[in-house]
Amino acid sequence: MQTSNIEHSTSNIESPDDFIHKMSVCLKELRESHRWLLLVKMVPLVKSPAPAAELIAETEELIHIFHASIRTARNRKNARQKGDV
Repeated sequence: MQTSNIEHSTSNIESPDDFIHKMSVCLKELRESHRWLLLVKMVPLVKSPAPAAELIAETEELIHIFHASIRTARNRKNARQKGDV
């Protein structure tokens, strides 16, 4: 997944629900990329697995960041609905 796809997906956000949805789509794409990278590492499709390992680590970090962002957005949305914010 290219960064430009993520930037494009999140640039036209209209509401908290829209943000959560778009971030969830990006998270889904990150998870799919992660699975493919693991396959590249397991099946020797490249001469050196080091670049794949670096990409796997970076993708895992991004998955954690996106998951946390979605969780935070949902918590804020729920707090607003309850009138806590």
